Amino acid sequence: MLFFDQFAVGFLLSRIVPDGMAVGLVGILITLAGLGFAVWARIHLGKYWSYMPEIKVNHKLIRTGPYQLVRHPIYTGILFAFAGTAIVIGEVWALFAILMMLAAFLGKIWWEEKVLLEEFGEEYVRYKEEVKALIPFVV
Repeated sequence: MLFFDQFAVGFLLSRIVPDGMAVGLVGILITLAGLGFAVWARIHLGKYWSYMPEIKVNHKLIRTGPYQLVRHPIYTGILFAFAGTAIVIGEVWALFAILMMLAAFLGKIWWEEKVLLEEFGEEYVRYKEEVKALIPFVV
């Protein structure tokens, strides 16, 4: 068991991104861009933001600002910030952290979209057809 533990720890701590100033700077810039995008989305969403999926009084479907690029820009920004941080860290365990966060966000996206479809119906269906969930023009 000790061998497996040492192997697992060694694997998780192994470097998968080159170590260097340029790589670190790229990671920091990606982190800052991701955080900026998430903050822009949160501010743009304004009074309709909630930590749990819910419909507010007189709720409107927001399709402007970052929401014209992706349906879930707060999650996109946070994932990019995690990716930038993982680049700076450069180790396998940081990649697993991104994957765990992505899995959590995909679950929350499923829940949020269920609530939004119930409230906005065909309008939300069109939005889903026109705008990708997390990465513009991709996913």
